[in-house]
Amino acid sequence: MISFLRANLRDTLRIVGILALAAVTATAWLMLMQSHRTPPTSDYVSPSTTATAPTPSTTPSASAEETEEPLTVAFLGDSYTTGTGASSDEQKWTTIVAQTAGWSESNFGSDDTGYMAAPFVEGEQLLSYGDRIDAVIEKSPEVIIISGGRNDVGQDPALVRQEALELFTQLTEQLPETSVLVLSPWWDASEPPFEFSQIVESIRSAAEEANVSYIDTGLPLTDPALIAADGVHPNDDGYAAIAEAVTAALSRL
Repeated sequence: MISFLRANLRDTLRIVGILALAAVTATAWLMLMQSHRTPPTSDYVSPSTTATAPTPSTTPSASAEETEEPLTVAFLGDSYTTGTGASSDEQKWTTIVAQTAGWSESNFGSDDTGYMAAPFVEGEQLLSYGDRIDAVIEKSPEVIIISGGRNDVGQDPALVRQEALELFTQLTEQLPETSVLVLSPWWDASEPPFEFSQIVESIRSAAEEANVSYIDTGLPLTDPALIAADGVHPNDDGYAAIAEAVTAALSRL
């Protein structure tokens, strides 16, 4: 599944270029093999006992698959993206997904933030997603995966939609060759409030208008056993559940 996921995302980014490259490569290889093929003769020639020098091989030393660079993926999100509640960085869902798929991960998560949410915490003004995209654009990844939205509960859903639409539009305009994927927001094991469903719809609607992929991963954290002691963030098992849900959803693209 993971190998399919990686290939499918890369195809989404550059399907025409890949097909064209494959055609050119196949033609060049065929011509190379034809040029080294010895034409048949009708006369019998007895085997020579004279040693001949070895012919240098023209076979490529490595295949395209072996030399292919890893897919560069940027993750933009909140404390679920930073891995708050996990026992180590390696246990957060972004790293599980990236390492399993063989991607190169860049993490742009920030606790307590969202599409609009930008609280003042311990003397520091945090930045919303839109105010952090310069660093993402500078990285110029092949794929951007945006998650979060629960921290926007309590904000005006119409304003959240506006901020999300502006974010998606800026990314697609600044990085036209990059695939932008928006994941549905997640809640913990408690019953999500009605306002959460409004935020979910705002983000989905904005993604649709911006013509970026909105991916519904469901609510993978409904089991209380997947939540850390703070009652909000996933524990290691919870992040593994998110990684599984994300991987399954991406494989269906």
